[in-house]
Amino acid sequence: MAENKLVAIVRVRGLTGIHPKRKYTILMLNLKRSNQATLVTLNNSYLGMLEEVKDYVTWGSLSKEVLIHLLTKRGFVGKAKLSSKMDGPQIEKAAAELMGGKTLKQLEVNRNFRLTPPSKGWKGKKLRYPQGDLGPRDSMDSLLKRMI
Repeated sequence: MAENKLVAIVRVRGLTGIHPKRKYTILMLNLKRSNQATLVTLNNSYLGMLEEVKDYVTWGSLSKEVLIHLLTKRGFVGKAKLSSKMDGPQIEKAAAELMGGKTLKQLEVNRNFRLTPPSKGWKGKKLRYPQGDLGPRDSMDSLLKRMI
């Protein structure tokens, strides 16, 4: 994976019986519940964190269209939906700024996105991606579309 690009991280599994170091790492990624997503700009620090928790999360890059859809449907500013604070062109502009390197905090958008379990279910919560759903992916688009 190339560095300094926007990736989505989705927590797949729960924390029962997990080593405390991995639990702390998942909480540092701000993934407090299963089926929660967060967006980060990938760098060496995040790569190390993701390698530590690869058995509990999945991650990959996403397209601008899916990012706009995610912000529109699941984005929040405080306790208010993002779509009630911004209209369509403003959300598209915010998505372009995120793809350009800005952070959610700079845009004053909540870091977490609460998603539903994917339609048609997970392939496998204990297997690595292509056979299952854990670990790195080339693209998160298909999974995020099923979860929004």
